[in-house]
Amino acid sequence: MKAPRWMGLLAALLALGGGTGCPGEPVQCLGGTAPPRTATRVFGVGEEVAFDVLADLVKACNADGVVRAPESVTVEVKDPENRPVPATAVLDPGGRLATIRFAGTVEGRHHVIVSFAPVGSLHQFGVFIVKDRRGEPELARVPFSASCLNLDRTTKGTWVCGNQAWRESDTEPQSLSTRPVTAAVAGDVVWTVDGDTVRRYVDTGTGALEPAGTAPYPAGASPTNSQYPGPHARLATPDELVLLSDSLLHRYTFTEAGGIATGPTAAWVRSGGGTRYFGNDSVGGFWCARAPGCSW
Repeated sequence: MKAPRWMGLLAALLALGGGTGCPGEPVQCLGGTAPPRTATRVFGVGEEVAFDVLADLVKACNADGVVRAPESVTVEVKDPENRPVPATAVLDPGGRLATIRFAGTVEGRHHVIVSFAPVGSLHQFGVFIVKDRRGEPELARVPFSASCLNLDRTTKGTWVCGNQAWRESDTEPQSLSTRPVTAAVAGDVVWTVDGDTVRRYVDTGTGALEPAGTAPYPAGASPTNSQYPGPHARLATPDELVLLSDSLLHRYTFTEAGGIATGPTAAWVRSGGGTRYFGNDSVGGFWCARAPGCSW
């Protein structure tokens, strides 16, 4: 009795799709994990680019379970304009890694593809070629601060990082707070969120930043309140500051006559929608499902 035609097709598909992997259970050909992702590397213009790439041998085995190592390797390099760059790839005697070399003559990101055969997998990553500026004078020296997470600069040249502000001519930085702050720079205006207070400073071009108004952080939404953690994002103009926390949006405006005015605090997570997360701190982002209670 002949087997149905579909069974023969199924056997062929299994063979093509990896149905004949490492035999036996549980068999791990090398008993390890995949090599770490190849990190982006940076080299100077005119330098020889040289680095090693590890083969991925987690599932490198024959049908009989004998471990196989790569027998050859090739490399392809494209410059930022997608033009081919001459490169060499040399496999080490053990077949576990390849040494890649090429000349970095053009600034920018180079796309590198390294392919091992018959096992070892294909690897793709970027290599950056940059101008060597080590001999140039430094632009500025940043004072050490554990709270310096974002570096910014006013149009008049004052650097702002965390709770410190300084000019190149300053011997000591200006302290904007005795504790970590969230800062936003807009032109020559610097906004800070300092504990329970929003502060506004102006850079006049000489001397320290001049205070130009304060306002309280909304009651119950203090950065020290675990229910409403400190702002994850900030957006500023010289006369307006918007702060975004996990679930609240805060707005402040400034006028010469009235100083800093606090706008209404708005909840930006609504019923009928859902939350998506973004950024290294996994702040929630709202999406609306066109359901009742989900209109703005």
